[in-house]
Amino acid sequence: MKNTRLSVKFPGKGWAFAKPTNKVREELGISYYRIGFEFCVVERTVRIPSSRTKYSQVGSGGDYLARDIFGNLTVMKKKIYDTLYPSQSYTPPPKSPLSSEALKDPNFLTKIAEGAATLEYNRTQRSASTRRTSRY
Repeated sequence: MKNTRLSVKFPGKGWAFAKPTNKVREELGISYYRIGFEFCVVERTVRIPSSRTKYSQVGSGGDYLARDIFGNLTVMKKKIYDTLYPSQSYTPPPKSPLSSEALKDPNFLTKIAEGAATLEYNRTQRSASTRRTSRY
């Protein structure tokens, strides 16, 4: 049988069938919903939401419910969801391209050099063992 019903344990009210409403993503025909309470997905033949013997997958508050295009439901743990879909970090806007006006600034190359990391070859010193000795 396919899991097509959502049962949620609402605080103070117990288990009840519910419809997912908090869609957070849709990817390749799969809709993802964040569920804030303990929940399970059950076969469509289950008629009593508190019948734990018929639950096939249980999710904790904060886990996700995935629904495919056929209406099948699956529990996706938060850790797995976060691994598959990491939160987007801030990306600064691209810098505008330089023009010939920037090259007229006498300190243009100095500013670039000051912003660059110190390179190893700039700090290399000649050691005493590199002196040439005559074999004759």
